[in-house]
Amino acid sequence: MKPDGMTTNFAPGRGGQERDPQTIPSHDFPGASSLSLLQETADLEVEVSRNEGNLQVDVRVTNAFAGHHIPTDSPLRQILLRVSAVDGSGRTLSLVEGTVLPDWTGDLAGEPGRYYAKILEQLWTEESPTGAYWTQTRIVEDTRIKALESDSSSYLFALPPGSQAAVEVELIFRRAYYDLAQQKNSDIPDLLMAAERIDVTD
Repeated sequence: MKPDGMTTNFAPGRGGQERDPQTIPSHDFPGASSLSLLQETADLEVEVSRNEGNLQVDVRVTNAFAGHHIPTDSPLRQILLRVSAVDGSGRTLSLVEGTVLPDWTGDLAGEPGRYYAKILEQLWTEESPTGAYWTQTRIVEDTRIKALESDSSSYLFALPPGSQAAVEVELIFRRAYYDLAQQKNSDIPDLLMAAERIDVTD
């Protein structure tokens, strides 16, 4: 580093070039270890409306900025969409129609929502989902969202006419399947990529 704050890059046989270090782009690749990067990856859009005595929640998740499928890299990774609705007294509204999260999501199993993941099955044990991609596996399902594409889903909750309600939607990044994390006593927390809350008052 030169005293004036400039740095010199040397190229063999061609001398050097003075550059301000602040103008040199970072070569870091933080990936999913960066919460801020995860939170800039996807757009979450939520619309809520009343529908014949029910509450309809329409959700759209768009892979707007990743430039690749989300999630990517290890097949252990999942992105979980969780949708919840409560009445004015805080009681959970019953789901009338819509998908729920599967058993392998552990603490979120049975909650309204969707999952985005590459689901593998290990051939010799038939275990699925598995992250043991170094053994013989097959792809059972791939629900990841491609770059610049969207996934839409709808949920219908029972809500008497005139009742108040609150809807919360969360997009959660999880690094490993729930059971595996429990076996390994992993304390790596889920990361909240995006969230939306909508109060229904009329």
